[in-house]
Amino acid sequence: MDKINHIKHNIYISGLGVILMGFWNVIKVAISLTVGAEKLSRQDVINEMTEDERVLFLIVTYVVLVLFDIFVIFFHTHIGLNAMRRAKGKKFRKSYFFWSVILVVIVSIGIPSYFTNLQNMENIDSVIAAVLVDLTMIFILGDIIISSTKLKKLEKKKEV
Repeated sequence: MDKINHIKHNIYISGLGVILMGFWNVIKVAISLTVGAEKLSRQDVINEMTEDERVLFLIVTYVVLVLFDIFVIFFHTHIGLNAMRRAKGKKFRKSYFFWSVILVVIVSIGIPSYFTNLQNMENIDSVIAAVLVDLTMIFILGDIIISSTKLKKLEKKKEV
């Protein structure tokens, strides 16, 4: 029984971690937008646009990014809340497990891209920080996946 409670605690804490990482991703996008807007304004394509085209381009860009942020928050919250509900023995959607696996794959696939875009050592600290955050996300999701699998096996064993 104590082992089951320990596993449930792991799932609960990791579920909370997934939600917090979702909010961190939104903050990261907002920071990137602020820094990226300065870089974007130096691009030739943007400079060749008329003022109206530039305004429209920025509005569309921001709307798409806000919609993406809403999706990220929803996705992370779905995984995290259902993992937490599972840990508390409440009704939960089993899809959290599937989406946890999908998110591990997506985050894992994205890690090498940090190094392919590394043109100089000027932003190596940002790359290292981003990789560490992604590895943390993989660890948290891995904990949910492994702990949920163990919990299911222990609960089946307990029923028999």
